Amino acid sequence: MWGSLVAAVAVLLLLMYMPGYLLLRSVGRRRSVSLSCAPLFTLVGYSILAVIYAKAGIACSWLVLFTPLIVLGILLLVLHRMRMRKRAVGFASGAAASSESSASLPHGGIGFSKRLRQWLRWGSVRTFIAYLIAGVCGALLIFVPPLGSADAFVCAYDNVHHLGVARAFVESGNWSMFEVTMYPGEAGAYYPSANSLMAALVLSSMDVPVPLALNAVNIVASCFFYPLGMWLLMVRVFGWRDSRTYAGAACCMLFLACPWVFMTYGAPTLFAYLLGVSVLPGFAVLLMDCFGAGPGRPVRARVPKSDFRRDAPKFFGGLAIAFVALIAVAFAHPCVAFSGILFAIVYIAYVLVVRTRGMRIVMRILWVTLWLAVCAAVWFALSRVPSIQAIVTYSYDLHKSFFVGGAAILTFWVRYLGCQYVLGFLALVGIVACFLDGRRRWVLLPYFAAAALAFACLVIPMGDLRIVLTGFWYNHYIRLAAAVAIFGTPVVVQGAGVFMGFAALCMRSLGRRIRKGGQGAEDGPTTRERRTTLLRRNLLPARMTAGWVGALAVAIIVLMVALLPLPIPKSATLLSYEKKLASQYDPNGYRGYLEEDERDFCQRAAEICAGGGVVLNAPNDGSAYLYGLYGTDVLVRHFYSVEDGTDEALVAAQIDKIASDKEVAAAAKRLGLEYVLRLDLPDQGSPSIYPSSYDAETWEGIYAIEDDTPGFEVVMSEGDMRLYRIVLDG
Repeated sequence: MWGSLVAAVAVLLLLMYMPGYLLLRSVGRRRSVSLSCAPLFTLVGYSILAVIYAKAGIACSWLVLFTPLIVLGILLLVLHRMRMRKRAVGFASGAAASSESSASLPHGGIGFSKRLRQWLRWGSVRTFIAYLIAGVCGALLIFVPPLGSADAFVCAYDNVHHLGVARAFVESGNWSMFEVTMYPGEAGAYYPSANSLMAALVLSSMDVPVPLALNAVNIVASCFFYPLGMWLLMVRVFGWRDSRTYAGAACCMLFLACPWVFMTYGAPTLFAYLLGVSVLPGFAVLLMDCFGAGPGRPVRARVPKSDFRRDAPKFFGGLAIAFVALIAVAFAHPCVAFSGILFAIVYIAYVLVVRTRGMRIVMRILWVTLWLAVCAAVWFALSRVPSIQAIVTYSYDLHKSFFVGGAAILTFWVRYLGCQYVLGFLALVGIVACFLDGRRRWVLLPYFAAAALAFACLVIPMGDLRIVLTGFWYNHYIRLAAAVAIFGTPVVVQGAGVFMGFAALCMRSLGRRIRKGGQGAEDGPTTRERRTTLLRRNLLPARMTAGWVGALAVAIIVLMVALLPLPIPKSATLLSYEKKLASQYDPNGYRGYLEEDERDFCQRAAEICAGGGVVLNAPNDGSAYLYGLYGTDVLVRHFYSVEDGTDEALVAAQIDKIASDKEVAAAAKRLGLEYVLRLDLPDQGSPSIYPSSYDAETWEGIYAIEDDTPGFEVVMSEGDMRLYRIVLDG
């Protein structure tokens, strides 16, 4: 089973990266940008094709989605290369010089090892490998160990939806996010389901369980999409060769608020939101590139009007690409798109400040104020749109005091997990360091903006002000905490860089002292001098760089965050997160709504019921998961109560009278019922009941069935668990 998980991850990486990479290369993006941002454009392509196929009545599969995008990407890339070659013909002398230079490069005459060393000298390759290793370590050390098995899942409220939609996509062939349903054949509705589409890609290409496919999606999103997106964002902030860029590889995977918390029950399990925040850094990079950002350069300075006319097509083309990336983020989850919009607002305000240098201060202030005023007006108008009032008025009311709320933001507090004080301390140091560093002062703007909204979500009572400020995130703190973590990562890395520099300075000072230790000796080296020389040769090589010491400093920080429980209230570590996640993935743990013996019983029942009629169930005993897990055609696939006055409500309350009540028998026939499944008796102390949405009277008919009740035949029996077949004369 673990091999299947590895294969599923590999397949998903191929399906998600290859089409987007080709499409971005075909519009002239660099290899680094094309690689890190490829999933954004693949998501948009798959989602649009899914909608088109749904309208055309074509069943979706991985092949009918992957093939058109690959063919389109190859064709566009070929056309792009032909256009570039045609343009180069006009510069014959330059092309000849270039070919002569290329011919002088030692391609054919060098061995593989030398080529590899030359390749690894590139800063882009080395930093990419650092972030790739960080992502793989995150998967192997943080996500995988708590699973217990490759097809494990958390018995969380939202997982009924995730499991059911992924299976419904494959069974119905309709993968459109505008027709999402867990009942194939019935009318669906809009739901951001890009994560379910990715799971369906795995399920349609491999014979694996649905939970395994979702685990593969979560691994790919959190351990590949996210760190590789942060890779390019850190490069934009610090540059290719800056040691802080390497430190960012470790730091971006340390935050509980992003990406890890979205896989726990308390967050709750927001897989769609996890996918959204994982691709958000890619959008930020593409937006920055529109304004001339490069490695270590946040924005291009003001350019002459003649240059702007020449570069205008490139600028608007880049803006279109960034807009498509924002659509991809919205397809993953619309709330995350507003985090991207927040970044765009403050970053463009910074661009205006840079581009208006040379103007009078009054005009500069006027331009920035006008931009922020327009954004505020549009923001307010969107919060009043009637169709999204159910979202913006949703209440997750924590309501902390100002002091506690501020401390929570500064320490990256996550509900149910705790605070990360080490990262909070580095953020404070980083704020000072960024303020003193003119080239990186801008990174404080998105961090402060996200932190201000998260703070408002914690301390402002539910009302109009909070609706306007945080309503686009369901007024849910943890969603905004993810934005704080993403935009705060460069700040934390800047703080870590201060300690890296201090450690390197101390090491250089020690080296100078050691090297001066043997000067002035006339009678040959003394014992102390020989020891000094030995120390210098073995511990302080002549080519010692600050990066070595910086790596050690970052390693210490990682160990502190991951393993060291500080003697401070509500201190959280990655190790404590693993333990909590392991307890939630344990089918017999305190969140075991569907325990291990029940899963075995249900799997055997699914084999019996396969191809038969509908199975009547009381969903709160854990049977709501059975469609997503095993494809069992249970009548109720959610934890909501059935609607009064319907056939579902009638059979749920009176199915035990089916042999004597013609009305109940007729309702059962209309619903196509053939089996009745019961996993628990109505005991409020049972771990398999969701008390918040459970009403025993609703399912009284199921609980009233005995083994000798007329109209039923025992098919399977184990403890309190029963599978009955409905048997009626005539």
